[in-house]
Amino acid sequence: MEAQHTVTRSFSLAMLLVLCVAGLLIAIELQGGSVERVCQSTGCQQVLSSQYSHVGPWSLASIGAGFYASMILLWAAMVGLPASALRRGAIVLACLVSAASVVISILLLCIQLLLVRAFCPLCCSSTAICFVITLVLFYLWQGSSWRAQPVAAVAALTFLTVLGIRFWSDSQVIVGRIGRATISRADMEKAMPSDVRQSEWEIYRQQKDWLDQKITDILVQREAAVRHISPAELVQRELNDPVDQQVEQFMQQHSEKLSDADKAVVRQEIRARFKADRAEEFVRQLMQKYGAREYLPAPIMDEKDLAGLPGWHRGADAANAPIRLVIFSDFGCEYCAHSAQAIDAVMKKFAGQVSSTFHYLPLEIHPRGEEAAIAAECAGEQNQFWKFHDALMSHGGKLGGVDFDQLAGNLGLDQQKFRACEASDATRKIVEQSKLKANSLGIDSTPALFLNGRRIGGDMNEAALLEAITANQQ
Repeated sequence: MEAQHTVTRSFSLAMLLVLCVAGLLIAIELQGGSVERVCQSTGCQQVLSSQYSHVGPWSLASIGAGFYASMILLWAAMVGLPASALRRGAIVLACLVSAASVVISILLLCIQLLLVRAFCPLCCSSTAICFVITLVLFYLWQGSSWRAQPVAAVAALTFLTVLGIRFWSDSQVIVGRIGRATISRADMEKAMPSDVRQSEWEIYRQQKDWLDQKITDILVQREAAVRHISPAELVQRELNDPVDQQVEQFMQQHSEKLSDADKAVVRQEIRARFKADRAEEFVRQLMQKYGAREYLPAPIMDEKDLAGLPGWHRGADAANAPIRLVIFSDFGCEYCAHSAQAIDAVMKKFAGQVSSTFHYLPLEIHPRGEEAAIAAECAGEQNQFWKFHDALMSHGGKLGGVDFDQLAGNLGLDQQKFRACEASDATRKIVEQSKLKANSLGIDSTPALFLNGRRIGGDMNEAALLEAITANQQ
């Protein structure tokens, strides 16, 4: 009977190692972004692209890889150590860690199904492996009397080391080799000129425009089918008719202030702006209704690209500060005003550690946004950009009644120079250059906030920005 138990325990130990190795390989595939080689399900990419795929700066796949690697280390301790309190402690620790992994894995599966609404077969397989590992460990907990096998333990540790080196090498894609010296893709990309990186963003923009249009077409067709009308009729009802009404109301309210020659131009501009707003809101509602999502990854931004843009800087040195914030903003944007408050709070909290750089990105959908950007640039020429910036942001994106010349006078600026600057083509060109450069990098919405070169979102309050900074520093 004892011999049978010994065989069963040996088989359990072997199975435990195989399960840990299998789990580690799955985690490496998920972390490496090569899931399509082993999984044809679109659910994997949806899960990996969701906001729940990371805990702070760490991806769930990397956390999973750490778990399985630690289980292999504990396995080496269990088989390599003689029967003693140390072996027993390794088993107990492994049981506790694996039990926790089962609970966490089940929770993550629930998040996938209920929030992400996608099914990842690899993640499900990992959950099953964690469950079986826990069962095997609890069986081994009942009896830990087996002969120590230090050779097997060393072999397992050697395998783990080799796999770790291979994983690190794979993550550093080699594009050249000279003897033992290598050149990685990361080295190459860092040295690439900005125009090459910009071409990547241009390709991305074209792909994203196509994807946006494709999703919009499908959503319109589905909604039209549900309402038993044609797509053209749906667009007329939900887009053209409401926009026409908005335009007429606007023209009636402002017709007395406009000359006959200006009315046609204003009508066209206002209609384009109202139509863009209405279309964006309608598509957003349809995406929410039908569960539509985009998973097209944007290229990684390089801080060299951000540094090459015209902008206004304050705070610590932009090159060496531990916290480097860059924002693309629009004075006519309500959310930009929120983000400006968050950045001000962070600069006070981390005095001397934060670098903040402001770039113009006035959008057509925001009234007077470009006009305000030009006025701010003119205030900057008299060394009053940030005071003018703060004064504009205090209006929360509502610039309809703001007199920029009067504001300049209140700040003590030379109004004659200010007006001359506003009328200058050179000033307008600076703002336009910032817009074109931002768009070439795939930045087409405001606010767009970057932390140490990584885009962290749009409208962020102080708590969210502090959380991003904390995660980046870990």
